[in-house]
Amino acid sequence: MELSGQTLLPGTPEQAWALLHDPERLRAALPGCETLQADGPPGHYRAELLLSVGPLKARFQTRLELYDLQPPQRYRLRAQAQGGAAGHGKGEAEVELLPEAGQGTRLQYRAQVQVGGRLAQLGARLIEPAARQLSQTFFEALASQLAAAAAPAPSPLPPAVRPWWRRCWDWLCGRRASLQ
Repeated sequence: MELSGQTLLPGTPEQAWALLHDPERLRAALPGCETLQADGPPGHYRAELLLSVGPLKARFQTRLELYDLQPPQRYRLRAQAQGGAAGHGKGEAEVELLPEAGQGTRLQYRAQVQVGGRLAQLGARLIEPAARQLSQTFFEALASQLAAAAAPAPSPLPPAVRPWWRRCWDWLCGRRASLQ
């Protein structure tokens, strides 16, 4: 099965690249991802995902390898997933980050995916829409994280003003405090 798509992300390609290579932030964005951790050399990860496709719900033990890194423009990845009796999958993808003048970063991807076992028995008419929905959810989470990182820090609150009766009491008691 072949998948491709694109989405517009807020921020620069450098910011998007940093997010896509940060295991903690990536784990938070991946639908169903329960764990994601470095595994061996740089660019190698292990993940555990709980996913539903049609009537099938399974926990997938996944290995990811990022390679052919060209920061912050593109990289490739390989993935292998084992879901026990539910089946298995493997795939390769190419991800490109392109600057969009004044609008952010365009993320484009192309992927080749193969599935086997009970997962393959569901057929492309169930798997493809589920894969597109997972991708859409992932991209929305990425965009939210990038937008939150770009949001300006809230302005500090003004100093607390003492109530009028407290200021009068302090004045009557001879306390030298400002009359704020």
